Amino acid sequence: MKKSSYIISLLFLIAIFGAGIYNMRRIAPVILNNYRSNQDYKTDLTNNIENDYRQNFVKRSKFIEGYGIVQKAMQRRILGNVEFIRENDDMMNATGRVAFSDMFISEMSALKQILDEKDIPLLYVQMPVRESYDSSVSMELNNTQDNFLRYAECIKDMGISAVVGNDLLEGDGAPSFEEFYFKTDIHPTTKGEIWVANKIAEKLDEEFGVEITGLIQENDSRFIKLEHEFEGNLIKSLGKYFVGTDVFEEYIPNEQPQYDIKNFCSGYDETGRYEDVIMRGMQNGIYDNGTYLVTNYLRYGVPYYNINNLDSDGPNLMIICDSFSYRTISYLSLQCSNITVVDPRFYGQGEGNPIIDAINQYEYDCVIYIHGEMGITTYSMFEN
Repeated sequence: MKKSSYIISLLFLIAIFGAGIYNMRRIAPVILNNYRSNQDYKTDLTNNIENDYRQNFVKRSKFIEGYGIVQKAMQRRILGNVEFIRENDDMMNATGRVAFSDMFISEMSALKQILDEKDIPLLYVQMPVRESYDSSVSMELNNTQDNFLRYAECIKDMGISAVVGNDLLEGDGAPSFEEFYFKTDIHPTTKGEIWVANKIAEKLDEEFGVEITGLIQENDSRFIKLEHEFEGNLIKSLGKYFVGTDVFEEYIPNEQPQYDIKNFCSGYDETGRYEDVIMRGMQNGIYDNGTYLVTNYLRYGVPYYNINNLDSDGPNLMIICDSFSYRTISYLSLQCSNITVVDPRFYGQGEGNPIIDAINQYEYDCVIYIHGEMGITTYSMFEN
């Protein structure tokens, strides 16, 4: 390491310890109060203390910017607790902690069997892996792509139709890998999600004769296109001087259909236009400061709900998903009569059978399983 790098490192460590001591004097009373007043606080003490410390850190955003500047000056590539690798101008996942899940494979097999009995087709969609394969990086950090390929092979061996990984980025006008994901966030760009929605429609028609016509296209004249400066979730860990900034594109239909949204967990129904109940938090094209635009769509944190487009006679779908496809589903909803959304990440074990319940309630033209990260299924979705 060069002498200048040693000096930078030393100054940064001094700053960290100084800021840490200063903040602990401020945050210690908050931690003590939570410890004494909240019994649940003690069940996950380490994480709760860490969360309190992070949330109450004085001038945290400025400190993070300083951290990013230092990391850039030191030409760091592996960042945080070995979660991300900087590759040129993109941040790649380095998820060495993710093991291959036999549970996921058994769940997909069980799902196919249930759907076969009801003669409902199943489509598996796997987002491209955001990961570096640079030879200078330890292979223990580069296992996500290997595992995703294994999942895809197992899925295809079961006879399940699939569009997986980089296959999504093929075709005339396909986004490049750099265009598919935000620089500052782990999620796909709007361009990427529009592309995925169209690839799903193409596959549904080819494989099952399920037609979704008139889907949104990029720069579509039927929509008002808005652009917002976007600082995604990576900036919270590294700062915009290290990661950069993005543009988040919004497409609002000129003619907005009416929807009825039913939350099966709370029993709360909502009725309104696309902008009111599919895109949430927007007022006349403007968001409140601090709105995280990715989860402005659909119902983040809700495991089981139904989207009924009252102005469409298109297909009836069930989509099992994570947040990598929120806008994809939103755009599909414009041309589908009904979409049931199940996000297993938010469904606790023993809380019921959302997938079985949904299959018994609706006559689906197809069930789609789409995801961009693993761990989406950590327990059986089919047991009481």
